[in-house]
Amino acid sequence: MAISIHHSRQPPVSIGGVRSEIGTLRRVLVHRPGRELDRLTPSNASEHLFDDVVRPDIARREHDALVDALVESGAQILYLSDLLAGALLVPAAKIDLIEAACATMIGERQERTVEWLHGLEPSRLATVLIEGASLEEAGLEGLESPGLRRAGEDPGFAVAPLVNQMFVRDTSVWLGRDLVLGAASNPIRARETCAVEAIYGYHPLFGQTPGCRAPIVPPEIEGGDLMCLSDRRVMIGLGSRTSIDGAEALARLLFDDGFDRVLAVPIPAQRSSIHLDCLMTLVDRDIALIDRRLLDAPVVELHPVGDWVALKQGPPLPRALAAGLGIDSVRLVEVADQREQWTLAANTVAVAPGRVVAFQHNVRTNEALAAAGIEVLPVPGEELRRGGGGPHCLTSPLTRDPAVH
Repeated sequence: MAISIHHSRQPPVSIGGVRSEIGTLRRVLVHRPGRELDRLTPSNASEHLFDDVVRPDIARREHDALVDALVESGAQILYLSDLLAGALLVPAAKIDLIEAACATMIGERQERTVEWLHGLEPSRLATVLIEGASLEEAGLEGLESPGLRRAGEDPGFAVAPLVNQMFVRDTSVWLGRDLVLGAASNPIRARETCAVEAIYGYHPLFGQTPGCRAPIVPPEIEGGDLMCLSDRRVMIGLGSRTSIDGAEALARLLFDDGFDRVLAVPIPAQRSSIHLDCLMTLVDRDIALIDRRLLDAPVVELHPVGDWVALKQGPPLPRALAAGLGIDSVRLVEVADQREQWTLAANTVAVAPGRVVAFQHNVRTNEALAAAGIEVLPVPGEELRRGGGGPHCLTSPLTRDPAVH
């Protein structure tokens, strides 16, 4: 079984317990970007949802610095590619993922690609499924795509690269003991979700974890729009990636598992606000880092009524957030300006109450956090942010301590 855990000094802990955004982080899933970033070009960057090409070696060093900050804070790191290789030891997982990789191919191209992939050993197959492979690398020259292909795929690839795989938050989020798999309906990112689903479904590390439940795969949901406020409350951003129908479907399942409120907040349909976590993250038990565009945002409260989900208009976001956290009020730290909003200033990840990892280039916002009593662990991110994600997007917490108010 292939598995790599970057150990802290803390003892091993169980998986599948996230009941807040700011409790001490114990175990977290990440993906260190590989050659998939080398395959990003000016001609395909926008199709892969990137604003620009990146310098891959620098992006990988930035990711290593992020991991170092997490480890120094006591978290254990699980690498997605190693977990995927372990899952691929199970024949059913191998069949599922090869089928997903070749689903839009036809004829000889599909047959020969499937045959080539089945001939790879698990660690090599895991690499190819994420990093992609050109026709030449697969020994399939002359089999260019006939035109029927998945959105985002380059006809010169036998397997398209998953350049967004590093943003693991979007494809998997723990809400209490419930695992939500996001981005499954996104044509660019659906195969990322397939990889994560195979890990949780087939890797023994997860299959043998007491209390783990079957994953939830609601329509039109991405993990960057989900925040677990407490044992019983969740907040969902409604925007270009998450719909009200998706929020209602998820709420219905969460209510069956003990949650009693879901707070849905609309977010601006702009590139700088793809997800809720591009506009807001929690940094302490009673402090939120927030973009000013959300200060007066209306909130819709979803709550269970028998087998139905009822909706009612709630208070503006600050009051709704305080109620969701079970406190009287929240203190708000505003992102400094539009420039720092664009470079993911709001997208921080808490490693403990009052202690967050943030991109170091957002100097003014980090200074505002420090002035509010928040310890900021700055990490480089000039290249990583070009994909539209920050430390929150690049981490999927598996276990946190409870956040005691």
